[in-house]
Amino acid sequence: MAIPQSARPRTNRSRLVLLPLIILLLLGIGTISAFAFEDPPREPGLHDDAGVFNAQERSEIERAIDRVEETGAPTVVYLRLLHTVSDRAIGDGQRLMEAWELESEPGARDGVVMFFNLEPEDPNRGEFGIVAGETHFDGGALPQSELDNIRDSMIDLLAQDRMADAIVLGLNMTADRIEAGPPEPTILARIFDRTARGPVSLLNILSVSAAVLFAVLGVRRWRERPFAAHSQLDRTDRRPSELHPALAGALVQSKVDHTQIEATIIELAKHGAITFEPDPRKKKRVQIRILDPTIGANTFENSLLELLGKYAADQVLDQNALGRTRNNWGHVQELIRDDLRHVGWFDRNVSSKRTPLFLFGVLALGLGALHFVPLSVIDEPWVLVGGGLLGLVGIGLIMTASRYPETTIEGEKAAVPWRGYQDGLSRAAKQGYGTIDLDDAFPYIVAFGLPNRYKKHFKQASESGFVPSWLDDRHVHGQPMAGNWFVYWNAFHTSVTPSSSGSGGAGGAAGGSGGSGGRF
Repeated sequence: MAIPQSARPRTNRSRLVLLPLIILLLLGIGTISAFAFEDPPREPGLHDDAGVFNAQERSEIERAIDRVEETGAPTVVYLRLLHTVSDRAIGDGQRLMEAWELESEPGARDGVVMFFNLEPEDPNRGEFGIVAGETHFDGGALPQSELDNIRDSMIDLLAQDRMADAIVLGLNMTADRIEAGPPEPTILARIFDRTARGPVSLLNILSVSAAVLFAVLGVRRWRERPFAAHSQLDRTDRRPSELHPALAGALVQSKVDHTQIEATIIELAKHGAITFEPDPRKKKRVQIRILDPTIGANTFENSLLELLGKYAADQVLDQNALGRTRNNWGHVQELIRDDLRHVGWFDRNVSSKRTPLFLFGVLALGLGALHFVPLSVIDEPWVLVGGGLLGLVGIGLIMTASRYPETTIEGEKAAVPWRGYQDGLSRAAKQGYGTIDLDDAFPYIVAFGLPNRYKKHFKQASESGFVPSWLDDRHVHGQPMAGNWFVYWNAFHTSVTPSSSGSGGAGGAAGGSGGSGGRF
């Protein structure tokens, strides 16, 4: 029935023409490798579908095939014209072995295939693969190393356009290997065979014992860290003293990190040394203007002011410039440590206490990595049990070393009331705006690493008209900070926070087979 012109869908005619062609092409690609495999006679021997050999060459290759078959291995040499981009000859050889049931008897898995995909425009070039059935490949006369040797010997002749000679050489080497039987295992292979096979091998027993020993040593070192009991922890939303937010934050976290520098920038704004402004060139971005580079309250504030000045253009840092200052925060952080060491709250020799944990961790990782040596020799996956456990313990020890506190026992005692304040602020974050003096707590929230918990709290405060004292609420470049400060706070916080930055396997005759090959 004809479709009325008005009812016909508006389809691009070129698409209608191309669609069948694409389908046919896909069908052709899908069958091009399988079609020939399904054709009779499915018999061992030479199948030169590419037509590259003369009578004499065919005769020499067939004699070489007969020699391999005299060892009891059904053998096929198959050549066809097919342009390939990725190496696929080994897989094609395995599929042929499976489709033709190439084995001396059902379940023997003892066939041999040499498979060639030759370039249609230049049959002297292409790719090839040698496939040996499981009987020869797994523990037999043609393991991976022997197949690789045969491949390497053939490649040299193939590169010289001596294809027939290469095939004859490869077949004769294959026959020699099968006649000689499985290669004698090396001394190393025999040692690993006795010590690394099975889940309860000597290697696994030693590895697990070593992992337990490293873990015990790590736990003992960790228990020696300074620690003050928190049973009397007083959770409060009022700060215990006038201690600078950066020092309080480092004390609470037992280390100095980027949060203390962020809190110090806020303190500089409270002192009037700098001010935050909307970036007039980019919407919802913030910039910092240096007002007075001389009024830092201590050595690390002065150092940070000096650093900001180096990155400023006309005393202004945009967000990108502010982010780049992070690369040089190390000196400011060291000055914060010096202040805490001076009062006896930070340990000057903490590195000597962390070093054993790092060494134990690196040693455990190294010993775990060594398990790949027996794996490559005997192909026994059980060797990775002990190695994997050593690796996990090593990673754990290295992470523990990085978390080892810088505080002394005096510092831990001094940190107790501040941790109570941290807990109080954490609890207040869930209660919404108006439950704490947000203006006073703001730099401590930052120094304690709590800003993410306060996102909703800050947004509510901003929508309620609250503006922190460290932000200028005047109209700057025609943009008011009041009511919008949460947007600019978020932009600033983001800029100074480091970024966290098949086909199925063959079965039947080809099951368990292995191969080697390459391009020439």
